[in-house]
Amino acid sequence: DRARLSRDFDDRLSLLTEFRESGVEWHVTEVGDRLYLEDVQNAMLECVHAGMDHIKKKIEIERSKQAVQERLDNGYYQGKPPYGLEFDDEGQYLVPADEFEHVRTIFDLRDDGMSYNKIADRVPVTSSTVSNICDRREMYVEYAAEL
Repeated sequence: DRARLSRDFDDRLSLLTEFRESGVEWHVTEVGDRLYLEDVQNAMLECVHAGMDHIKKKIEIERSKQAVQERLDNGYYQGKPPYGLEFDDEGQYLVPADEFEHVRTIFDLRDDGMSYNKIADRVPVTSSTVSNICDRREMYVEYAAEL
């Protein structure tokens, strides 16, 4: 796929020029053969493909940004769910996952004064995950009123 080489127009032109100057053969699966970059017309067409791929990628990025903003505007969670939570069936809101019981245990042990390392020895997570969970306690309270 041409775009796998680079979707940035300037980078792709630099690579095409370098290929032409050094005699590198570039084989493209969608063409099913080698691109003959030593031929000016073929090189020119590859410049056009580079420009089109660049434009397509910019449009894709803009659509992604709009989709993220729309999710945020609708109050949906955006990003990877924190430990112990997962997306609901519609992929919009966070709900407790099976591991949420570990979150409860972590808070109970932390409330008892246990260190992150000792908690990590008792719960199947790393001490840094224990720390992250404790730092997000207010967020977790939204999902379990008894925390």
